[in-house]
Amino acid sequence: VPVTEREAVEERVLMGLRLKAGLDAERFHAQTGRALERALAPDALAMLQRHHLIERDAWGVRATEAGWPLINQITAK
Repeated sequence: VPVTEREAVEERVLMGLRLKAGLDAERFHAQTGRALERALAPDALAMLQRHHLIERDAWGVRATEAGWPLINQITAK
């Protein structure tokens, strides 16, 4: 079954957040042609950041120490 572009982007986000290093914004853009910030749900991202479950910076997005044990729930957002 062919994977749609949207499914491929979503899968890259899900897999990237499961890495300790997180999602590298430049690499994500090179691989998908999309800006990382535009591929993530802004409301969910803001909520996760407010609860200190993820962190964002110029490099990209990653789970925090508090967020790491909850990574499956985080990626469901």
